[in-house]
Amino acid sequence: MKQALADACKSLHLGYVMEAYEDIPFNDRTEYLLRVLEAELRGRELSRIRRLLKKARFPQVKTLEGYDFRAVTFPPNCSKELLTDLAFLERKRERPHAREGGHWEDPLGHCLRNGGLSTRS
Repeated sequence: MKQALADACKSLHLGYVMEAYEDIPFNDRTEYLLRVLEAELRGRELSRIRRLLKKARFPQVKTLEGYDFRAVTFPPNCSKELLTDLAFLERKRERPHAREGGHWEDPLGHCLRNGGLSTRS
């Protein structure tokens, strides 16, 4: 019986019914059918959102969390803490060099944007 249901869902392009139909509580057949179809609609909407986000190719958010600084050699007047706490911006000292296009490195730019600061040079 389960295979027949799976085949019918496949023929009707109901890709999310099989995931939800056993977990749906109901009082009568109409309510059950409505909830099964609502589950299908939710699944399609989530799939559509994922597909559009992938198609938009938004840049991946990168942070400094978990970054391995052991291979980084800092100049004498700089350290990991000075760089990551962004205090140099408040003191209006020299900013890190901008990449071509005027944006700072992605992780640092993410920290700046979260702090309400501009990443444009």
